[in-house]
Amino acid sequence: MGKYNVNLLPQLQNQLGIAEGEVAEFRHLKISGEANPPGEILTPCDISFYSKTPKGQGAHMDVSTSDLILNISPATIRTLSAIAAGLAQKDEAVKEEGKVPADLWQYKQLSNFWFLKTDEGYMYDDNSCHNLLAGLSGETLETRGEQMILNVPSIVVKLGGVVGNRTVPLLITDMSLLGEVREWTGKMYVESILKLEVAYYNERISVWEPLVEPVLDSGKLRKWELQLEVVKNEEEDQDYDDEDTEDIKLLPPKMSINLKSADGLQVTITKACLESLTNLGKAFGDAYSLVEPTLKAGEVLDPYVIQNETGEDIVLKLDNTFVMPDSAQNAKVKLRSGDLLPLKNKEGPKLRRQASVIRATQNSDEKKLIFQVERFNIPKDVTIKRAERRLFNFAEKQAPSMWAVVVDTRINLGQKTVTFRSAVQVQNHLPVPVDIYYKDASNGTKLISPIQPGALYSVPLYAVYESTGQFMFRPMKDGCVEMSEPISWKGAENLGLKKLTCRGDAVHQPFYIRVRAEIEEVYYQDGDTLSAKSTIFHLHPTVIFHNLLPYDVKVMLEGTADEMLLQKGCNIPLDHACLGKTKIEIMIINYQGRDWNGRRLLDCDILELSVWNFDGYQGKKKVTMNLGLHFKETSGSSQVSLFCPYWMINKTGVMLRYKADDDDPMEHPSEIKDIVMFSFKKSSLFNKKKDKTQEKKSSTLERKKEGKNKP
Repeated sequence: MGKYNVNLLPQLQNQLGIAEGEVAEFRHLKISGEANPPGEILTPCDISFYSKTPKGQGAHMDVSTSDLILNISPATIRTLSAIAAGLAQKDEAVKEEGKVPADLWQYKQLSNFWFLKTDEGYMYDDNSCHNLLAGLSGETLETRGEQMILNVPSIVVKLGGVVGNRTVPLLITDMSLLGEVREWTGKMYVESILKLEVAYYNERISVWEPLVEPVLDSGKLRKWELQLEVVKNEEEDQDYDDEDTEDIKLLPPKMSINLKSADGLQVTITKACLESLTNLGKAFGDAYSLVEPTLKAGEVLDPYVIQNETGEDIVLKLDNTFVMPDSAQNAKVKLRSGDLLPLKNKEGPKLRRQASVIRATQNSDEKKLIFQVERFNIPKDVTIKRAERRLFNFAEKQAPSMWAVVVDTRINLGQKTVTFRSAVQVQNHLPVPVDIYYKDASNGTKLISPIQPGALYSVPLYAVYESTGQFMFRPMKDGCVEMSEPISWKGAENLGLKKLTCRGDAVHQPFYIRVRAEIEEVYYQDGDTLSAKSTIFHLHPTVIFHNLLPYDVKVMLEGTADEMLLQKGCNIPLDHACLGKTKIEIMIINYQGRDWNGRRLLDCDILELSVWNFDGYQGKKKVTMNLGLHFKETSGSSQVSLFCPYWMINKTGVMLRYKADDDDPMEHPSEIKDIVMFSFKKSSLFNKKKDKTQEKKSSTLERKKEGKNKP
């Protein structure tokens, strides 16, 4: 639903030939719907019009506006697209099919052109047309002194995405227009100047960065300027008397349009700019295609969210730019461990007239808050402006070392999430949940928490600093009864890639985990350099097996009774695989009417590309098929991929035979519509090679000979 409100204040004075009017407070052009909260498209503005027509002269007009600010969001495009689609459906329903003329195929006289006839039916000939044009070319355009001036001091177009019930600007265009039009009924002349500035929102550092750079002029920044000039020229008669002349005088154009700029156009495109434009294009594309938004109607995303993941209670003191929550007392809010606190902004003052919107957003006020961990009772100041991580130290009298709290600020589509946590985190890349334990001062083990697959867990402060700094892990899987050997966050930069073993019971194999320590550099509380450190322990499976064949396979590990069915194009982590010790067996199910088995050791020094032999039985005869094995060591797991270099599909309708230089031929009947896997022998699988495809009936050479022997 769209609505607007407009007030007209016309004035007319006939004696002086003066007309004056004003569109006062063009307000509240809004659009709303069930899935979208009401949003303002055009902010309130004023449009003034003044016209004066002296006797015997043309009109003198002056049109001016206040600042025009347009807010365009995907919700706007979605609603307008729905309206246009609804109107188009009605038009198609009313539209009638055109009738075919009865005399469509009859001969017609084509010399009787309708556009050469007058009202009396007179047809012009070549001489009359030439005389008419000659008479018109001699006329001069009359000057009447007409003039119109258009002044738009500021046009701001904001393109943004919808986050909850808010529209977050992602691209802003700030421009102004000053134009003059003279003699529009005669020798028209148009002159105008456009001042332009474009900026995009960089979420990573929470600032507006220029897309079209401003111009530095006399030590000050101004907008880039573009000038437009339109000139209508008088028509001149072309002299065709001398047909033998070599020099041809070209007539001036009827109208000249000149675009020029004295400033160099500097466009800055960065990776963040491309990401912002990509997100913006996707949002508007989905809105135009009437794709339903991911957020439900009425769902609200607040501009600020505070999270406490320290394991301790903290107290926040908010500044007066936030809307105080109901639980606040004297601008203070207590957050227990695991709590979330959504915060909203107070409405700030509106931009003053003719102020640069981009400058205002770049110089926006910072958000400040004060936090303190209750057990320390030491307040610390936090500034919320951009995406960053800062480390704050606290002194504990009874502790041998300093405690540290990391304030992690992240930004996503205008929503700033501030997380208070420790300097140690654990990322679980395993397919099963993992329990994390720590050793206390008496060398006893205590459970901290389970970590779900894919989750990033912040270790509580007490587990980091009140203990020996060592952690153990145990996968939550049947048969895994023992914890892994401990690892310490102290000196984690020297950990490298370490294998942890969690032993199983009498009937289960050990569970293997690879741990990799990632050291992140963060800021100190008042510093400008990345001199502090935060540690993330990544838990990976030792081996991930990829099935790159066009058929499903069964995966079995030595010592385990489980058979894992792996579909084509999928992968599976091998929890019980240990490089250098474990053997793996792969079965290709019902390929060409039989099963194929391949078995090999998962060795530590496997070549990047190697051959894996699979055996099948045709009756009592053993048949071998060579497939490829790709091995890659990543930062976490070893990637093992089974593949076939060539996939054959027979659409010829005849029997085909594939043969390499040193291989036995392989037949491919036309009745087989599935993919046939073809490869070479081990000695030539990864060398340059060429297969020979033959028809079983006869070779090409034999067919040529038969053709020559025919009478």
